[in-house]
Amino acid sequence: MNVAIIGAGNMGLAIAQSLTSKKLRIIVKPEQLALKCQMHPELNFVTDTNINDTHVILAIKPQSFDQLQTSGKALGVYSVMAGVPLEHLKTIDAQHYVRIMPNIAARYRKSASVLTGDEELKAYASELFSRLGKTFWVQSEHELNAASAIVGSAPAWLALLADAMSDGAVSAGLSRALSDELVQACFESTSSLLENCDPHTIKNKISSPAGTTIAGLRILEQKGIRSAFFEAVLASYEKNLNIKQ
Repeated sequence: MNVAIIGAGNMGLAIAQSLTSKKLRIIVKPEQLALKCQMHPELNFVTDTNINDTHVILAIKPQSFDQLQTSGKALGVYSVMAGVPLEHLKTIDAQHYVRIMPNIAARYRKSASVLTGDEELKAYASELFSRLGKTFWVQSEHELNAASAIVGSAPAWLALLADAMSDGAVSAGLSRALSDELVQACFESTSSLLENCDPHTIKNKISSPAGTTIAGLRILEQKGIRSAFFEAVLASYEKNLNIKQ
């Protein structure tokens, strides 16, 4: 089927690089065309906004949505825009509508993507976006908005955590290169553990009485890291509800 992506920012390009179909079109503004073609010659950039009989992925900023103009009737519209409800998407003529929240790990086919919308597109949307990584279909926009804080925003928070851990290792005497490699390996190991155990169990298994791990956990709790992550999830969720403000 014909698939088009409107928008060529970080998320649009990440999705395009994972779908890798010769029929895939990336619709950009005329003034962006030359630069995008130069930077990514392997991708098919166009300026024609006719979306008739096309599955359209909206990968633009929410603030730009009201200015978007298209022609024709799409088979389906799939919006990755945070905070734009399904009802608002109907300003674009289409048979069905879906919202999706992936993350930029889509470029490596490792995204976690949450979807909701018209049940008629559930099977197709789940198959299409499974090419980006794992998919999770939820039953309401409320659930998608809440889940967006985890799948969409949390990678940045975890990257901040990784950066801080690497800084700590450098402060303790390791080289930057080795510190970064060790932190990456640690995240990979933890990912494997999380596939088999809940976080509470992992923490307790590693924390020996009077050991090094519990000493570090005591400092993290004193500094309020648990509360900080708790509040970050809620702040991201609340911003998702008022993204245009």
